[in-house]
Amino acid sequence: MLVDLHPFALSLIIGLLIGVEREYHERTTKQPLGVRTFTLIALAGTLAAYLGNAIIAAVIAAGTFALIAIGYWQTTKQRGKAADIGLTTEVAAIVTFCTGYIVLSNTRLGVLVGLCTLALLVSRSWMHRFVREKLRKNELTAATVLIVAIFGIAPFLPDHPLDPWGMVNPRNLMILFCVIGLLQFSGYAAIRIFGSRAGLALSGFL
Repeated sequence: MLVDLHPFALSLIIGLLIGVEREYHERTTKQPLGVRTFTLIALAGTLAAYLGNAIIAAVIAAGTFALIAIGYWQTTKQRGKAADIGLTTEVAAIVTFCTGYIVLSNTRLGVLVGLCTLALLVSRSWMHRFVREKLRKNELTAATVLIVAIFGIAPFLPDHPLDPWGMVNPRNLMILFCVIGLLQFSGYAAIRIFGSRAGLALSGFL
C-alpha cells in the first residue's frame, strides 16, 4: 500500500512546490493556475501512469492540456491584446503533468525533472538580468562554440588512435580540449557573475 502511495506523495510535493512558486510570482495577476491546480495536475499525471492504459492516459493528458490552453486563453482575454503575456506558467503546468507521469516508473528522473523545473522558475529574475544586462555577444559566441564542440563534434570523431604509435585518439583529444575550455569559461563566468573576489576563488577551485 505504501509503495503505491509513494509516487503520488512525490507528485503532490512537486506540484505543490511549483504551484507555490507560480502563485507567488503571479500574485498580482488573475492567473488561473496556482497551488491547487499545479498539485492536481501533477497527481493527474501520476494517476494516468498508474492506470496503465495508454488510451485513458492519452485522454487524461489531452483533457489536462485543453484546460491549460483554456486558462491561457481566458488570461489573455482579461489582460487585453496589449499585455505582455508569457507562456512560462502554462509550459510549467505541462512539464508538471509529465513529471507526475514519469515519477511512477522512474522516481529519480521524475524528482530530478521537478526540481530542475522549480530551480528554473525560481531563478527567472536572475537569469533575465544576467542575459539582458551582463551577457556580452562575444561571451555568447564562445559559449556556442564550446557547446557545438562538446555535443556536435566530439561524439562523431573516431574513437581510436590514428597514428602508428597509438597515442592520438581524436575523440579523447577533443574531449580534453573541451574540458579545459569549459573550466576556463566557467572561471570567467564566475568572475562576471559573482565579482572579482568570489569569482577568482571559484575559478581557482575549478
